Formats: sequence, C-alpha cells, structure tokens
Amino acid sequence: MDLSTKYPIIKYTNGKEEKILDQVVVEYQLTIVIEGKNFKRILCSPASLKELIAGTLITENIIQSFDDVEEIIIEEQNKTGIVILSNNNNNNNNNNNNNNNNNNNNNNNNNNNNNNNNNNSNNNNDNNNNNNNNEISKNVMGFNAIDNEMNFNDIDNVIDFDAVDNEVHEKLDYDQILSLFQDFVSSSKLFASTGGVHSCAISDGKEILYHQDDISRQNALDKAIGSCLLNGVNLMNKMLFTSSRISSELMTKVICSGMKILVSKSAPTDVAIELARRNQVTLIGFVRGDKMNIYCD
Repeated sequence: MDLSTKYPIIKYTNGKEEKILDQVVVEYQLTIVIEGKNFKRILCSPASLKELIAGTLITENIIQSFDDVEEIIIEEQNKTGIVILSNNNNNNNNNNNNNNNNNNNNNNNNNNNNNNNNNNSNNNNDNNNNNNNNEISKNVMGFNAIDNEMNFNDIDNVIDFDAVDNEVHEKLDYDQILSLFQDFVSSSKLFASTGGVHSCAISDGKEILYHQDDISRQNALDKAIGSCLLNGVNLMNKMLFTSSRISSELMTKVICSGMKILVSKSAPTDVAIELARRNQVTLIGFVRGDKMNIYCD
C-alpha cells in the first residue's frame, strides 16, 4: 500500500504563487476485529499493520504476551485486521468474565430497580442526541454517518488545479495570514516553557481572538471553539490556526463548527484534503516564515 499520494496545490513563497503537485501522506482507517467483534478503529499509516495491531493488543491489555495470539490477518480491501486469539487466552478471558459476572450479578440486583426508571428517560434523551449527531455528520460531505468512516471511491484520481484556483482564492490576503500565524506561534507561553502542548487559535482575519493550549490537539481545538461559543462569537466567518497535523478527525470538527478557513504549521492527510474540498473549506498548511501551501479553498 502507498504511504503517500500526490495532490495539486498552490505554493506561496515570498509573494509569488506556483502550481505544483505536492506529496501528501496517506491516512488509513484500520478496523481491528477480535474474535468476530469490532474492537476499535485506528487512523494510521498503511504500513506495519500487523505490528500495530500486536502493539495495540498489549497496550490495551487484551493479551499478556504474543503467545496469546494465534493469528493476525490483514484484509486490505476491507481495511480490517482480524485477530484470532489462542485457546489459552480465551480460557483466561472466560474465567475472568465468569468471576466478574458473579460479582456484577450481586450488584445488578441492587441497582436494577433504580436504573430501570432512570434508563427510560435517559433512552429518550439518547435517541434525540443520536439523531442530532447523525444530522451533523451527514452535513460533512464524504463522511458516512452510519459507520463513522470516510467514503471516497476516487480519492487517488483527484488531480484538479481548479480546486485551488477560484474567486475565494483570489480574495485571500496571504501576507496577512502569514503575519497572524506568526503572532499565533509566538503567543503560547506554555509551549515556550514546556514544548509539550498543541495550540489552536481563532482569528477574524485581523487579530487573534482566542488562543488555547492542550496536550491533545483535538482538545485544544474544542477549547478554542468553546471560547467563541461561550462568548457569543459567530464562527462562520472565522479562521482556525493550529500547530498540529491535520487529520480527518480534526477536519471534521472544523467543518461541523462552521469555520471555512483552516491554517496549520504542519501537513494535512489525503483524507483531510478530500473532506476540505468536498465541504468548501480553505486548507493551508506548512506555514513557515514567508511560505505556505494552499491545498484547497
């Protein structure tokens, strides 16, 4: 499987624009299935997948050693890793489950009466929330709300310079974006002192409105968006600055927020570029000094 692919971009350097094909990292969604049951979905590079699964099994405390695994099968077409556990591991899991079930049965008898009344009202609320979440996901073109996965049939065949060359592109003030991004990069005191956080900021194109740091790139984004929401700031005409790589998860959050411009110090994945193009989001990466890459607008 290819680890990277090519996308048409506009490279902006010291006031000059150049159309080039840029090498972009491939984002792969791997579903791990253990004994016929979906365990988790991982966004990763499509290499060393068996090694990734084996490491995940250990770090998620599913196995104690690789002797507990009989076989790992990679189905490239379905983007699935199938794990077959050895008999020893299954027996250990069954014994643990039986002990847990005995303990849980005693607790459940006490809790069932109270929980039944609460669950009825909670289920109604959950159904409403699920419907709302599905509606949000359906608004993100290229995103399958049913099984939470990207659905691009022709992702490797998209070579179209027109996607980054229209009226909106002409209206962007690149020098202003470079200046604002420099302010953003230098404004994190926590990163300057620790080097251990991701940063996100919201701008109106004239100044930085809100800046947030977190050890998680997604938390930093949610905090920045939340700052606007709590202060009544409309996100529709704002731009997001981030220090992190742009994955499909981050791009989906930006799309759901309503923002239409995303600017990053780092690179996007191929799926993030496709999501941006299908949802009319301006995506700019590799902002360094007087340079930037415009992937789409």
